[in-house]
Amino acid sequence: VENGKILDASSNQNDGVSNSSVLSAPGIVGNSALFTDDSAEISINYNAGEEVIFSDWTVSGWIKLTDWSSNERKEWLSISEDRTEDKPLDFVHESGEIRHYRGGAAGSVLSHSVSNLSGWHHVSVRQQRNDSSSVSVEIFLDGEEVDSASGNYENMRPSLKFTIGNLVDGRFDWIDYIDEVRLYDRSLTNE
Repeated sequence: VENGKILDASSNQNDGVSNSSVLSAPGIVGNSALFTDDSAEISINYNAGEEVIFSDWTVSGWIKLTDWSSNERKEWLSISEDRTEDKPLDFVHESGEIRHYRGGAAGSVLSHSVSNLSGWHHVSVRQQRNDSSSVSVEIFLDGEEVDSASGNYENMRPSLKFTIGNLVDGRFDWIDYIDEVRLYDRSLTNE
């Protein structure tokens, strides 16, 4: 967050648009986004090119919660083909855990308990293709793998809607801090 703008750190110009309920606050690197109420969100239209579809990807970000033990579901990032998509990739805090849902809440889930945490923490989720029909997915907390699973092949398409601080349909708002959210079109290594 720089002077009220959500800037793409790459040269791809996928800048975000926030509403007035997203404020700037001290973060891990410079300023972070502080989501102040249930209408706060940042929307990003990601366009990697019409021919690009990637099966290997990594999503990461720094998150800070006022109450890490809360049972309330809070969505820090949701990725979908459009705002009505019913099978997004979701990155949430719920029931004292960090979770990654694939295909919405009815789909598969990776999770790890975080109820004893405080302050800023780095969360990342990595998908890597194993073969033509399956992938491995891992979730990391502060650089350590905390859960993993193998599952069906799920591409990330070239034109996506990213919603930071809310689910794509506006439910499960995040009223806390988020900083340095990144999407990579490859599976990053543990290094």
